[in-house]
Amino acid sequence: MKLHKITHNKNLHPNRWCGPAILSILTGSTCEDCAMLIKKKFKRKYCKGTSWTQVSYVLKRHKFKVKHAFATRKSETDEIVATKLFGKRFKIVEKPQTLIKWFEWHRTKPKENECYLMAIGNHWMIENHGMMFDNHNSEGVLVAESKMKKARVTFAVKLCA
Repeated sequence: MKLHKITHNKNLHPNRWCGPAILSILTGSTCEDCAMLIKKKFKRKYCKGTSWTQVSYVLKRHKFKVKHAFATRKSETDEIVATKLFGKRFKIVEKPQTLIKWFEWHRTKPKENECYLMAIGNHWMIENHGMMFDNHNSEGVLVAESKMKKARVTFAVKLCA
């Protein structure tokens, strides 16, 4: 999947949170445009601490498809949203795994148009061909060198454009 650089609208105050940043990386839109979509739809004053519901809304608007999803906690709300938006149910993984373990156990060789969107702790990241991208690493860093490598993966979705 072609990932984009994080871009900001020069006329607005930059939104530097991880949710709008990963959406900017995936869609090519500015962080502020992604944040504005979320703020308008969900009637929020600020766009920080984004949920799967909010992120999936923007992804759906940009024509992304979910191949499959993993979650470590069964959340009825998230399951309803995933089913409604993408027609997919979450596969519930019993025990949360660290990023390194998850990468070893669940990762399959991706096709060119696929990547993983992951919630690690309370932080959104994108994994694409062994590189992790977020608002701190817009150029990407190897999974083994990521600061989040020992953090627990709470949620992972395989996306295709």
